[in-house]
Amino acid sequence: MRYALALLLFAGCGAPQAALPDAPELAIAEGAPGPGPGEAIACFPPGFEIGEDEQRVARVAELLTGRFDSSAQAAATPDYFDIHLAVCPISAPTLGKQVLYVEQARADKLAEPYRQRLYVVEPGQPGEVISRVFEFTDPAPFTGFCSRPASDRPGYADGLAAEKVGCAVHLREMAYNSDGQPGGERSMGFGGGTEGEGCPSSLRGATYATSTVVLTAAGMQSWDQGYDAAGTQVWGATAGPYQFLRTRLPKDP
Repeated sequence: MRYALALLLFAGCGAPQAALPDAPELAIAEGAPGPGPGEAIACFPPGFEIGEDEQRVARVAELLTGRFDSSAQAAATPDYFDIHLAVCPISAPTLGKQVLYVEQARADKLAEPYRQRLYVVEPGQPGEVISRVFEFTDPAPFTGFCSRPASDRPGYADGLAAEKVGCAVHLREMAYNSDGQPGGERSMGFGGGTEGEGCPSSLRGATYATSTVVLTAAGMQSWDQGYDAAGTQVWGATAGPYQFLRTRLPKDP
């Protein structure tokens, strides 16, 4: 398979569809315990016309932007951590037109994020949007970036972040049942993941990592996993994706 999909993205829409869970990251805490089985099934409807590249890029950036958390999932299943995710635009013209600052933290340590990244969202192959991942050399000055007033936000300069080559997420448009009923009204989102074994990881003896992402208006689903040279999973969820519910719209502070 091209992607290590946590959710089934079908080529056609003939099969019945299950709804996205009520409490739908991008990347979860590496090594976190696994959640229960994923429930979402999405598809590419026959004859669906893909929009212009820039429209798709703008839509992906919009779906990524905002505040999200997995509190509902954590409350229902103790194996899940309550993770908070803040995503907002940052000006980094040398990296691309659509650049997002991404910060993840546990609910009990919001001032101490465990992951800070830049996502550069841009067109890929025809019908595809790519989110390239950049890692800060020193993320500390950017902590709390999305919550700060514009006058207190640090600016980006070349050299402050380096691309995690091979870890880009490749996304395509998909349809899903927004009302949870078979044959119900379909909404459009995006789904996909990393490609092959090209995303390096050394955590817990891993040699590469995979990431699967589904973006909808309700939130995000994410499944990160690390594998050793023999292809055995050594970290990450084993049963299904983390589900992040959108708590604030992009326009909210």
